[in-house]
Amino acid sequence: MPRGSGAVPIGAALAAGVALGAFVAAGPQMSGCVDDSLFQDGGVPVSDLSHFDGGLDGVESLRLEPEDAVLTLTGDKPVTQPYKAIGKLADGSEKDITAKVSFNVESARVGIFMGNVFNSVLGWGGKTTVTAATKTGVKGTTTLTVVFKRRFLATGAGAVPAGTDSTFEKAADDPATPVNLVYPPDGILIPPNRVDLEVQWVPGAAQEIFEVGFRNDGTDIRIYTKCNKIGDLGCGYVPGADEWKAIVGALKGDEAAQVIVRGAPLDMSKAGQSNARSLTIAPEEIKGGLYYWNATPGSVVRYDFGKTGQKAKNFYTAADAKALFCVGCHALSLDGKRLAVGLDMPAPAPLKVLDVATRQELSKGAANFMAFSPDGKMIITSDGNSMVLRDTDTLTPIKQPLAAKGTMADWSADGTKVVYAEPGTSMPLPVGTPGITKGSLKMLLYDQAGNKWSAPVTLVQQSGGENNYYPTFSPDNELIIFNRSSTDSYDADDASLWVIRSTGKSKPMELKAANGGTGTNLDLCNSWPKFSPFIQTYQKGKLLWFTFSSRRDYGLRIQAEAGERGRAQLWMAAINLGKDEMGTDPSYPAFWLPFQDPKTGNHIAQWTKEVVRKPCGVDGDCPEGETCVGGYCEPD
Repeated sequence: MPRGSGAVPIGAALAAGVALGAFVAAGPQMSGCVDDSLFQDGGVPVSDLSHFDGGLDGVESLRLEPEDAVLTLTGDKPVTQPYKAIGKLADGSEKDITAKVSFNVESARVGIFMGNVFNSVLGWGGKTTVTAATKTGVKGTTTLTVVFKRRFLATGAGAVPAGTDSTFEKAADDPATPVNLVYPPDGILIPPNRVDLEVQWVPGAAQEIFEVGFRNDGTDIRIYTKCNKIGDLGCGYVPGADEWKAIVGALKGDEAAQVIVRGAPLDMSKAGQSNARSLTIAPEEIKGGLYYWNATPGSVVRYDFGKTGQKAKNFYTAADAKALFCVGCHALSLDGKRLAVGLDMPAPAPLKVLDVATRQELSKGAANFMAFSPDGKMIITSDGNSMVLRDTDTLTPIKQPLAAKGTMADWSADGTKVVYAEPGTSMPLPVGTPGITKGSLKMLLYDQAGNKWSAPVTLVQQSGGENNYYPTFSPDNELIIFNRSSTDSYDADDASLWVIRSTGKSKPMELKAANGGTGTNLDLCNSWPKFSPFIQTYQKGKLLWFTFSSRRDYGLRIQAEAGERGRAQLWMAAINLGKDEMGTDPSYPAFWLPFQDPKTGNHIAQWTKEVVRKPCGVDGDCPEGETCVGGYCEPD
């Protein structure tokens, strides 16, 4: 849907006593974007509606000129378009009644009318409807399209000569030499602060100059570059800061754009075109922090979505923990103040609970799986067989067992429910297990006021040999995403993503779009789903984000060898509950998270609402790679 829809007749607004400044402020970025001389309509102030009276006898219909106008916005000034209203009388004759009608535009995000003159806003375009109406109720409509047009020439390794844009645009179509667009996936929805979106393609024969385009009805942004080689496989281009700013500004919250790459030889006499892939940018940025396991060095890595221009950094390493070789499986409190991390091999693994700000150890024990209460005061631990409720800062048991047969717990954000996997078989104590088989999903209800727990309630009953595990709550407490496989849960090749309502009143549904297709025989190991803790609004419905690890190919950058497993990386996808209220798959295709190291295996992305940082007085108080700013250690 186009953004910001809603008719705004300026004449009516002014007649009601609305100040022009307030009206202009109602549309984002409108202030300072219009020509004050356009406030006059044929010498009559727009606020004077008396000129609408009289002269309309016999007008039965009206039409607008121009019809279906297309305006191009290229500079730093609004584009304008005067309109005429032509009234048709009963005898078939027509007369100009422009001075006797009010004009409005359906989408104030595209522009506004001042008298009979349309004025665009800056930074984006769009397709909308123009309506003219008489005081007697006769109306006429037409479409209006404003195209936000920008051209960029790459710099650095992909730099092209001045004038490449105008020369390339004249190139003849060459259907015999197409470009193969490999990444991004078709149909993805991304947040506006998801930077470093690399477009990847395989060029056609003899192609050396490329046009990377982002286009829809209101946007025409094209970037010209040489091939930035990805080994011997093809080319890639990451839009620069100014380019990404223009792309996001034009597409944020708007309809999908088509990503299209064209390739030409050096003389740019002809150009082959790629297949088109759909890209949509959500209206709201992603916030919060992500802590994930970097398996190759065996450390917990942190990334702060609220900080621009930074990279993910090691937060807690094996050396920090004095572990033999690894810190890995971990859980994070919703407020970001506590981290529980397992060391070395699960049997069960040595466990440490840390104060995140200082990285100081608060308590230690043993567990393979952990889950904090929303306030961080309690923690559920499991050796893979049974679960115990403990005090966070001492690991003293509060309820033992919480579930005699259970593991992989997750606590709802409202604190009233715990979902967990019940293994089909248990290992003999004291041996722990990193995975389960033939798992079912169960739920415990928690009465916070009375400090009472219910008996287990079955959510998904295992049948037919499948394994259900790694359940996680959505931030609105209404959905549970979980994994399903045919084998042991530990790093299962055929692991796929499924969703069910936490009420248990719906059947499990496969998230086929996020999975990359149907879950059968994909062997992508789509594992460890975790929701972002924020709820956004999109297309009048809820928009939720979640991450998971997957061994799928990342375009041309990461590709599994034939017969070999791919490298586990972090991917993100959206769930839009405004689509169909889960009548059909509510997920979108997943995209690769750009801040991670593509050469290492990455898993278990745990979210927090806020990255808690260490207090400091001087730079020396901060860990390596951070500086003391405003009393807290911030990333360089």
